[in-house]
Order: sequence, then C-alpha cells, then structure tokens
Amino acid sequence: RILGYDPGEMQGMDAAGFIHPDDLGLITESFRKNLAGTKTANIETRLKKQDGRYTLLEFSGTPIIKDDIFSGMQVIGRDITERKEAETELQKANTRLMANEEELREQYDDLARSQKNISESEAEYKNILRTAMDGFCIIGPAGSVLDVNDAFCTTTGYSRDELLALTLADIEVKETESDIAG
Repeated sequence: RILGYDPGEMQGMDAAGFIHPDDLGLITESFRKNLAGTKTANIETRLKKQDGRYTLLEFSGTPIIKDDIFSGMQVIGRDITERKEAETELQKANTRLMANEEELREQYDDLARSQKNISESEAEYKNILRTAMDGFCIIGPAGSVLDVNDAFCTTTGYSRDELLALTLADIEVKETESDIAG
C-alpha cells in the first residue's frame, strides 16, 4: 500500500530494486550486522514507489534465530515522509526564529546606543542652554514652556518653575498699534 502496489504484485520482486541507490550500502551493512546478532536494528531509507517517486520509511528489523541458526528477518516498516517533512519545516521555522531573534538583539543594541547618544546630546544641549549668556526659551507645539535658561529668567523676572508652568501666551507681551507707533 505504501509503495502503491497490490500485495500480490510484489511477490517475487527483488527488494533491492525498491531501495534508493544511495541507501543500498546502508541497508546491506545493517543487514550484515543483524545477521551477527539478535538485536533489533532501526534504519531510515528511501524506497521507490510504483509511480517512480521515493518515499521515506523507517524500518525496524529483528533477526529470527531458531536453534542458533538464522532463519529469517522480521521487518516492520512505516512511512515517515510526512514526519520528516514536518521536522524539516520545524527546523526551517526554528532557523527563521533564531534569525529574527538575532535581528531583534541587533535592533535592541542599536536602540540602546541611540538612547545613549540622545542622553549625551540632551546633557550637552542642557549645558549649552544653561550657560548661554542670551536668554533662551523652548516652546512646545501647544505653546507650553518646555525649558528656559537663567538668562531668560533674569530677562522676564520669572523663576524657572514659574515659567515652566506658563504658556507662551501667558508671557508674550501684547502690544497695540499705538504701543508700536509710540
């Protein structure tokens, strides 16, 4: 059934004709070892199906010994093609997973380096902002005061904490046309 034959068709056929040529040596060697002892041998081999394709089978063979004389071999075979294909797919998935994991590690390392660079840049910017002689005020998109330096505090007369609680609209000088013409 596994090879696509009716049981009667296979009687009298040479078993070696079914074995993949690359596996014939493995089968022969296993058979020789089995003749020398009484232990069960397990092998995997490819067998040719009636349609010419190969299928992977696992065989378990035990010699039959009667009165200390080899009288035959009991062999059980099962098709493991689907299992092997699933194992191959699992291995491929595992390889992809490991590659993804490595990529994530690299991205994490890049992110950590970027974060360190940002922290260093931020410390440098804050140092420049704090020590500048001119007044600087950093305003957020909604007009909130995000940061100021001491010179800006001196110019406006507000403390740093007071300015950080205000918006640009709160501290902006509202001039009328007469103030400007004035």
